[in-house]
Amino acid sequence: MLTQTDRLTIRKFSLNDTVFIQQLLNSEGWLKYIGDRQIDSEEAARNYLQRVALDNYEKNRWGIFLIERMDDQVPVGLLSLLKRDYLPLHDIGFALLPAYSGRGYAYEAASKLMNYAKNDLGIPAVCAITLEHNLRSIALLKKLGLSFVRRLQIAEDPEELLLYQE
Repeated sequence: MLTQTDRLTIRKFSLNDTVFIQQLLNSEGWLKYIGDRQIDSEEAARNYLQRVALDNYEKNRWGIFLIERMDDQVPVGLLSLLKRDYLPLHDIGFALLPAYSGRGYAYEAASKLMNYAKNDLGIPAVCAITLEHNLRSIALLKKLGLSFVRRLQIAEDPEELLLYQE
């Protein structure tokens, strides 16, 4: 376990989470706002977890983390804390399965991860990127205390992104 809130556990992923990651990365919101990662099989999900999560844990104390409900250990989403070359600060991200949206889980988990980044990892501030039409994400970033900085175009993404930061 990385950290927890009153309702949620935030922990590192394991290869036992392949079914969940396949489900999340193929959910409507992920595909619409983040993009298709071609995770069309359990093997592709396992490879994704190995490459994006487990290998990153070996190099850093951050990466992508699973959000699960504390009372029944049901996975509801993921959080990310990544240092991308094209961003000025560590980038925080979040995604939930549609069934768990609107319950305050994303805010609860993201604010806890931001505190963990500052207090335990010594990361003084974070940023986030989102699409202009992802209004729920923008509202959450503002609630977390991030402010719009500028529009951003990156090579890997054909769509223009909005950069928010503390």
